[in-house]
Amino acid sequence: LDPTGLEAWSIYNMWNSDFIKKYRDYVSTKVKEYKKKEKEFTCEDLALSLVIDFAAENGLPMSIVNDSGKLDAGSEKYTSLDQYKRDVLKSTAAKELQKSENTTKVDSLKNIKAGDLILHRNGNNSATHTQVVTSVEKNTISVAQGNTSWTAYTPFVSIGSADPSDWNYVGKNINNGKYSLSPNNSYNFVSDLGTHKENAERFYNIEAREWNFQDWKK
Repeated sequence: LDPTGLEAWSIYNMWNSDFIKKYRDYVSTKVKEYKKKEKEFTCEDLALSLVIDFAAENGLPMSIVNDSGKLDAGSEKYTSLDQYKRDVLKSTAAKELQKSENTTKVDSLKNIKAGDLILHRNGNNSATHTQVVTSVEKNTISVAQGNTSWTAYTPFVSIGSADPSDWNYVGKNINNGKYSLSPNNSYNFVSDLGTHKENAERFYNIEAREWNFQDWKK
């Protein structure tokens, strides 16, 4: 244990193939736990919370780079998990999950694994929405996603907050969906929100990415 306590949690392990596999297995179970507790998230906050909680529970190092700088769980500025998580969630947007310091591109949805991210991008190829892969079975990819309340995007209304500790946090309940490989070799998407899109890869301008586990060192 760190006698100073000057880090978000005690870091005593390093990322390796075993911990990466454990994380991939952890995601589906943890999403179910979040849903049972009716926790609310924006899309990027769900993705970030999963990897932060796993790292904290297993004494692993991690850091996130966003426009405010590098947020390192091992930094002396942090003294608790809650402090670190709040700092990361309130300052990190979906587009910043594309940063090479945070994630690496997966070359195809056919090679995606549980725990990886599916990013929906705009015409400038900047991520606007994030989904977390919870499982992959044959030609079906199951995902979970947080959502954002509509008030966050209403012109001239400024009651929404990106800080999950604020009363007006814009996160919403978790939803699930599936990408299924169609006969014409494209993925169609269906969610429990009633959304259905054919050739979803093209429609959402999808990019798949995985966390840079091996780059997270104490």
